[in-house]
Amino acid sequence: MSSDVPYFVDYMVVAGGVIAFYQAFAIGANDVANALGTSVGSGALSVKQGIILGAIFEFLGAFIMGQFVTGTIKKGLVDIDQYAGELDLFILGMTCALAATTVWLLVATYFALPVSTTHTIIGAIIGFSVVQKGFGSLKWWSLGQIGLSWVLSPVLGGAMAFALFFVTNRTVLLHPFPWERSLQLLPYFAGLSVAILAVFIVRAEGPVVGVHLPVWVDVIVAVVVFIITALIVWRLIVPFMRSGRQLASYFPFRLFMKPRKSEPLIRASTDEQLAGGEAGTRSSEAPAPDSHQDDVHRAEENFVPLMVLSAVFVAFGHGSNDVANAVGPFAAVIEYKSTATINPNGDSIPVWIIAMGGLGIVLGLCIWGHRVMKTVGEDITKLTYSRGYSAQLSTATVVMLASFFGLPISTTHTAVGSVTGIGLVPNKLKVEGGLDRKTLGKIIIAWCVTFVAGAGLCIVFYLALRAIFFH
Repeated sequence: MSSDVPYFVDYMVVAGGVIAFYQAFAIGANDVANALGTSVGSGALSVKQGIILGAIFEFLGAFIMGQFVTGTIKKGLVDIDQYAGELDLFILGMTCALAATTVWLLVATYFALPVSTTHTIIGAIIGFSVVQKGFGSLKWWSLGQIGLSWVLSPVLGGAMAFALFFVTNRTVLLHPFPWERSLQLLPYFAGLSVAILAVFIVRAEGPVVGVHLPVWVDVIVAVVVFIITALIVWRLIVPFMRSGRQLASYFPFRLFMKPRKSEPLIRASTDEQLAGGEAGTRSSEAPAPDSHQDDVHRAEENFVPLMVLSAVFVAFGHGSNDVANAVGPFAAVIEYKSTATINPNGDSIPVWIIAMGGLGIVLGLCIWGHRVMKTVGEDITKLTYSRGYSAQLSTATVVMLASFFGLPISTTHTAVGSVTGIGLVPNKLKVEGGLDRKTLGKIIIAWCVTFVAGAGLCIVFYLALRAIFFH
């Protein structure tokens, strides 16, 4: 440690490390709803299966793509040059921001509110910096970009989810023979999902290994992965499902899929109302359902593998974006302890810090994560498998896109926006529930309160500790 670092920074390192880990724990406990709520709520995954998938891919997302957003949280919100000669105050403020965010997350989790970790940590950092240095200490351009992303993320998530489910609804569920149609389109849906994830991983890993790839590489990767995935599903998975067997009955699929069928959410209706009459020919291998609504329900079962796949992507994207909220401020503390300075242009974050945050998220998910799942997964709108898949793929795409650009968006915003978009699709199949505006209103109020709560708690902690260490 540099001799220029004040003695109390040692305390900040210990306290910051403990609080950062505990905040990552709180993120896993609260934000697990964003990654797994729709899968659990739709019945595609049990809570135990969701936690297993989430634990693996939340950590991988944090480890592979977490560096991008962590750099923004660490030094992209406040003008560090204004703390020249007073970096110890900046480090104290960052530690208080961690403490404030952790306290608020645990309170929100207790009341089962899916609040935004991103809003809390950014509000906390702004709070202590305004108290110490005034509004001129803020990087307004960066804050403006983040604020715009907060508005756009739920809108983009909702729009993409609406469009994806609208197409799915028209081409599969309202088709005269939805079960057969779902099997025909399954390879395309799977190929699209895997291609999106592959592009983001390639794009994220390029700068890490010192290679800046042109856009045409992304296009080639997307096309190749799409074709390979679609062929595998078409040649192996579809014939298996067409035979009437369930993937969930066989290892290793049964680790991540529920073999039983969930209760249908579709009310009784006549064939003429749903299908508009007879059309086309049904595969001779497909068991004849009693009615169109039964065929729709069987078609929904074919979306279970896609639900599991999209849950993996959301967990990966969530880990990549939200790990920064826990370890970004702590990374600044560690850098100051080691060098007695903070490089405003440095983006490198020690791997062990990213890994620590990922591990904390996983533990929080495993121990306390089930508390918030129901709110996003069930209370906003009822989710069938096709609805849940559309919502999750949309959420994953928007979140990973934001992670690539280093924008700390709210996964909560995006997930709720996506689920809301699904609820706005015309309900011609009479799915029970519809959009619960009361629950949605409570969540929006919690979002608004979150930013203020983060700032207020951080200011209280900061003023108290500043009085102790800088009396």
